Amino acid sequence: MGGAARAGIAQGREGFHDRSMTGWDPDRSPVGTRFAWVLAANAMVLLGHFATFLRYRDYPMWRAESLIVAGLLVASAAAVAWFYARGPRMLRLAWVLLLGIAIVDFAQPENGWWLLLALVAVAVHEKFGLALFKFATVMFASVLLFALAGWSATTRPMESAGAMKAGDRSQRAIVHFILDEQAGPDGLALLEPSAPGIAQKLAPWRAMGFAIAPHPRSDYSRTKESIPQLMRLGAARDLTETMAAPGRSVRVVQSTFFDLCAEARAVDRCDTYGFDRLDLVAGMEAPLGHRAAFLGGSFLKLAHSGRWVTGLVRDGPAWPGALAPYRDLVTRPRANTVNAKRAAGWLEEELARLQPGEAWVVHLLLPHFPYALREDCTTRPIAQWLSEDSAVPIEMRARAYSAQLECTNRVMARLVAAIEASPAGRDTVILAYGDHGARIRGDHKSLAEQEVSMRAPLVAVRGVALPEGENLAELVAAATAEASAPR
Repeated sequence: MGGAARAGIAQGREGFHDRSMTGWDPDRSPVGTRFAWVLAANAMVLLGHFATFLRYRDYPMWRAESLIVAGLLVASAAAVAWFYARGPRMLRLAWVLLLGIAIVDFAQPENGWWLLLALVAVAVHEKFGLALFKFATVMFASVLLFALAGWSATTRPMESAGAMKAGDRSQRAIVHFILDEQAGPDGLALLEPSAPGIAQKLAPWRAMGFAIAPHPRSDYSRTKESIPQLMRLGAARDLTETMAAPGRSVRVVQSTFFDLCAEARAVDRCDTYGFDRLDLVAGMEAPLGHRAAFLGGSFLKLAHSGRWVTGLVRDGPAWPGALAPYRDLVTRPRANTVNAKRAAGWLEEELARLQPGEAWVVHLLLPHFPYALREDCTTRPIAQWLSEDSAVPIEMRARAYSAQLECTNRVMARLVAAIEASPAGRDTVILAYGDHGARIRGDHKSLAEQEVSMRAPLVAVRGVALPEGENLAELVAAATAEASAPR
């Protein structure tokens, strides 16, 4: 074999190993080409996710704060592209891994699949190079266009499924109100030093004719654990079946935070309000920077990695001076309180048509944080919304919770009045209870006191005798059984 032939074979083998025969060589591709495609891919991925987020959260796409967040996303994509185009090979692989995470992380796949898919992106990059970025650009440009084309300013406060059947009109109506984070006598007593007068927030319940359990205890301090126990989901007979057995028609009003309708076995109609919709926030008066921080934080928390980052920030040191309001806006951007208040207005109209022979279970995310409502139920500026663990003194958080309790009392007074004016009337059995207590933490409260506060909810009943005992789930089950007994 001649020397020229041997040289050609050697060159071919070298070309195979450095992948120049596939058209991809990370060290020989022009810097400008690498930068352009990586920028396009990262920008389309982030903007595609962001536009979809705005669409499904009912937030206007062309407001100034939306454009600010979009601009920051493009700037971050440009930074990644610059480092990729000019960095060493191992750094490039790190940025490819970051792209893979961005592609799949906002879809929130469970059990670590998001990381596995990100590693697949690295493998594809090693095989096909810039083709990965070209594919991501085209795919997420399509996602972006789809989101832009499908966005609508029309919002629906409730999504409904199913229909009520004609219940046995000889049976009393029953209404359960699950008030998220509603503290009872013991929990409010522990908050009294921080918010004087908060223990008196139960007086309106007694004035409406409710009997209040003195020392109820919840086994859990989290909604997704407590509600299944309260409703006996998964048991041989859940509470919806208990209420339906004498011939009642069962209706559930819930938030998208917890899907009770998917688990309960005797639900005829299900109404759901979005706890994380943002259209009400868009209509509030607030500085542009505050709205942009709230919107950007809400978007970040869609992703596992975003929640991890914002969690580190939230658990870190307090932000100084003028930056302090932005800490909660970025790390605790939740709108469930204002969405629950809106749902309560819709619910008042529906309860005015309550019929004998109907049983309702209503889950309201009140007085759950953020503590965004004043005592008269007007909404505070978003920079003043506080959470259970905001980096402010416990006195400020407890007073904000107390104000929201007062608003919750006003909401419940209107709902009870609607029930009394309905065809079902004052004969209706009403059970109102917290799924757990308040989770407000403070340095001067002992761990034991905090545990009691978190698990000391309200239990209030009207129309049946108050059961004996302290366990929350047992109290609710006993009251429901008595109310559901055939007449």
